[in-house]
Amino acid sequence: DFGGLNVNFENPSEAKLAIVIITKDSNGDFIPAETLYTQMKSGYFAARGFDTLSRNFGVYIRDRWNNYSDTVYKEVSPLFEKELEKSRFRSYELPTDEESGYGWVMPNIWDGKRTEPGFHTIPLSNREMPIHFTFDLGVVAQLSRFKLWQREGEWLYIHGNPRKWTMWGSETAPNANGSFDGWTKLLDCESIKPSGSPYAVVTGDDVAYMSAGEEFVFPLSAPRVRYIRMQIHQNWSDTKFLHFTEIAFWGDSK
Repeated sequence: DFGGLNVNFENPSEAKLAIVIITKDSNGDFIPAETLYTQMKSGYFAARGFDTLSRNFGVYIRDRWNNYSDTVYKEVSPLFEKELEKSRFRSYELPTDEESGYGWVMPNIWDGKRTEPGFHTIPLSNREMPIHFTFDLGVVAQLSRFKLWQREGEWLYIHGNPRKWTMWGSETAPNANGSFDGWTKLLDCESIKPSGSPYAVVTGDDVAYMSAGEEFVFPLSAPRVRYIRMQIHQNWSDTKFLHFTEIAFWGDSK
């Protein structure tokens, strides 16, 4: 994976598990690089922050009674990535894009702050989903992943926080008429609530998961892009507006 190793897992019985990625430290000893505590049926996670030199990783599973699986080893050369500089990001408003409301303007989602205010569109009774908005990353890049932070506190996993959406990209300036001509679909995204608890019920695991930023990985086949369009299909309350507080992108802009 970009910056490290990606692990996909299936857990059909929804057992409470710890999935541990290990790699060697400077002394040549295997130590944990990343641990995922989960009872989700399936998912993925990654250990990142490594250079592109070949490195040996191991993965094992531990249950709540401290039973351990065998360790599976894999030698890989991580792909290069770095976080894109948010100082380059700009809003790119087009005729069909959603307008901001309540003073929650788009640049708030790349100001480096995960607290309010963020970006908030205007709830309109005559507006039909999906809705979309556009911004400029300021550099052409092969994107590896992005993280999104919901509006937290009492709003976590409810109200206008995004639940299902599509990321579109373009290397060149978008059509000025606001159409989807020239855009390439990059990724369909769905926000996951780890606990699976009912609407408006949030657990500590849910809070921890979103506080770290919900991560989405672009396919390796995705083209290099500069402009991003987020097309929102559904928020967590099935209403017709959107809000969230921060977004970050990683990739290779060389």
